Amino acid sequence: MFFVVLLCAACHKELPEGNPSDTGADSIQDNKLAFSVSPVKKVYFAPGNLDVQGRVFVKNEWEYGGYFAWGTGNEPNNTSMDNSDYPSFHDWGDYLFYAEAGWRTLNMPEWGYMLVYRKDAELKKGTGTVNGIHGLILLPDRWSAPEGMVFSPGCISWGDNVFNREQWERMKVEGAVFLPAADYVWDMMPPHLGASGLYWTATPEGDSKAYYVCFYDGRVYTSEVNQRCFRLSVRLVRDVD
Repeated sequence: MFFVVLLCAACHKELPEGNPSDTGADSIQDNKLAFSVSPVKKVYFAPGNLDVQGRVFVKNEWEYGGYFAWGTGNEPNNTSMDNSDYPSFHDWGDYLFYAEAGWRTLNMPEWGYMLVYRKDAELKKGTGTVNGIHGLILLPDRWSAPEGMVFSPGCISWGDNVFNREQWERMKVEGAVFLPAADYVWDMMPPHLGASGLYWTATPEGDSKAYYVCFYDGRVYTSEVNQRCFRLSVRLVRDVD
């Protein structure tokens, strides 16, 4: 069963200079940045997607980052087209440079709960464009729009919720997160940047596939399945203590 969802944005702090993967999650004291992923668990989102080397985060949320086969935290440059080369899941959060422990990949039920079942979930997601890049905007549980700023929930158009760089910084302060639509990489086929966003979950399906979350201009799916050798985006989270 697939769930169709709308989109939103929830983000985090910029990476400190000279320490490209330490997002300072321990310094985040305000639960307004938290997202419920189950009735009893909340998380903070990383400040951006995994970078191309798979060991640090991109500097800005609207950067696409790298593309990774499923569970390749221990070997992020593995581009084998053989699904048997990905027999088990190695979380990228366990292999980050400089970062403190605790970063991890959401599983499929957690993504589904956040996007579909948490309180007012339909009002806390929506498509949009940030600094000229299409993507999905997610809002935290305790969302309060910055003064003079408006967010429109839904998956109607990339033209909804358009924010420039300065406006997005104000959204970030209130906990908004942005997932850029980086598409995916398979074999030698280049990604169609800005057309869709596909993000791995930690949940396997059989011996050769795994679940992922994807969104397009107008719809979101929380339980899609693909070959493990496909290379998708990765966005990590950290549990709220």
